[in-house]
Amino acid sequence: MKLLHRAVDGVYRSQLRPLGLGPSQFTLLVALDNRPGSTAAELGRSLRMEKSTLSRTLARLRKAGLVAAAASGGLELTAEGRARLRAALPAWQRAQELAESLLGESFAAALDAAIARVRRRHSTS
Repeated sequence: MKLLHRAVDGVYRSQLRPLGLGPSQFTLLVALDNRPGSTAAELGRSLRMEKSTLSRTLARLRKAGLVAAAASGGLELTAEGRARLRAALPAWQRAQELAESLLGESFAAALDAAIARVRRRHSTS
């Protein structure tokens, strides 16, 4: 499983790297676009991201000027953050397509189903 994760993660990294983003950074930009004003704790819970990874990733996004403190006390995308997210969406889609072509459609679908099962079980425990 770890080797599979590394291989697929490499596909996403290669597509996002030209935009100055990694997969975790992209995921946080999407989450903040969907839920502006979220706190770091809320993001960590909803994304099941480890606290150290979340802190490090948010620090990079803030330093890059993509995320800032919201008036509510949470976090929000800056104008540059929204622009970078829009620019990254086609790269993410290409990564999705490349990963699926490498894995094969049926294996990718089975993997998605397995991940959904694990998430459901994890959320009830």
